[in-house]
Amino acid sequence: MIPEPQAYHGQNSWQNFRPEQDKQISLLEKGLSFRLPNEPDLLYTISCIESSLQHQSHTDKHHIRSTIANKLIAAYKSSSSRSSSVKSDLASLKALKSHHDILITKSDKGSQVVVLKVDDYKKKMSDILSDSDTFQEISPERVCAISDAYKSSLRLLRRNECITPDQFQQFTSNLSRVPYIYGLPKTHKPSVPLRPIVAYHLSPALPLAKYLSSLLKPLVKTHNLYSVQDPSEFFTRLKNVSQPRGLTMSTFDVTSLFLCLPHSLIIDGLEQLLSSSTLPSNNQKTILDLFTICLDMNVLEFNGCFFVQMRGSPMGSPLSTIAAEIVMSNLDRCTRGTGHDKHGRPSFPESTMARIDEMVRKYRRITLREIIEGLNEECGYFSVQNIVSEVLGYKKVSSRWVPKKLIKEHKITRKESATEFICLYEEEREKILDLIVTGEETRSHNYTPETKNSRNNGVTRPHQSR
Repeated sequence: MIPEPQAYHGQNSWQNFRPEQDKQISLLEKGLSFRLPNEPDLLYTISCIESSLQHQSHTDKHHIRSTIANKLIAAYKSSSSRSSSVKSDLASLKALKSHHDILITKSDKGSQVVVLKVDDYKKKMSDILSDSDTFQEISPERVCAISDAYKSSLRLLRRNECITPDQFQQFTSNLSRVPYIYGLPKTHKPSVPLRPIVAYHLSPALPLAKYLSSLLKPLVKTHNLYSVQDPSEFFTRLKNVSQPRGLTMSTFDVTSLFLCLPHSLIIDGLEQLLSSSTLPSNNQKTILDLFTICLDMNVLEFNGCFFVQMRGSPMGSPLSTIAAEIVMSNLDRCTRGTGHDKHGRPSFPESTMARIDEMVRKYRRITLREIIEGLNEECGYFSVQNIVSEVLGYKKVSSRWVPKKLIKEHKITRKESATEFICLYEEEREKILDLIVTGEETRSHNYTPETKNSRNNGVTRPHQSR
């Protein structure tokens, strides 16, 4: 029997094996996708060649046949010399298959082949399923009850015309199977823990999960501007980010993210996501109901026992990444602010926003770094930037922060100026009109900055008034 390998990193490495196991180990190191060559079918090959020679001349036929015959003879001799090696490899694989006390699987990351003792594998899976906060063992009768409740909930939505009869038939097409859960070894971590994965292609809720995923993916992508699909996209977007001096980039990892998300947190985040979309309210409610039904259908099987997943969405489900994106997006807003409003926009303390507004009004050329220092670093760079540009509505014009629109104080000042002008007009009449140099009817500030080309050419763009 092949001994259990030590924890390893990088390429496959095996320790403490006997010389007769060298052949088995060399085969396993080729990967699980490796297959032995099949014996060539000479009759089929000759028939194909003859059918293709029908329209050739007699001389060409003879030349082609002789050339192919020489190559077939050489290939046959070569395969004959390798036949003993193939038979030896086949015998080694059969010997591996005869060991029922070991499990051969792939690693969680990469293409490594991992050999585990079946008892150790079952113990690690049992430790995962023994988490009462995440999994609960149920009886076969309870599995049938959950399946009936799933179908009844969908039938009610069909009766209320929330889903069509065709959709009902699609979502309930297969309720006789229960997906199984298995684990992939994390060989890059100490003690080689397992990552639990559900064979969701066997789940009765797979058609419903695919349907919801197709609806929610565009919304999640629009809602979460900081989400990336892979490291390549991350580095591409990182090139366009100008990191201020003094800031340090840090990364955080969530342990078993898909298993630790409470259903209530997922549903609340989904409700906020839908409320900020343009979908009709009745469609939003239908999507919420379908998502809840799909989460309640998290039934799985391991080693003849049935379990229901109480938290999160099974890894392997099309909705797992959707749920994680929704929750992490809301968490991102909470870390960059104090929360979010009903529309999903970040919110901040009134006192902080008032202090920042006061600093900007006092000195229009103030920088974001100076604002952070003035706040004693209570807020980070991106939080201050969000407050100034998005919440307070300032725009950077010629190194000065200028309000994008009139606020209450501007309107009061404008009213006082207009009242004073009316009083002067009542006293001076026509004389006061001669003193006016320029006027602005719609804005208290209107500035058109010169372009880089005009600056280089010594041309200044004229001031445009409305």
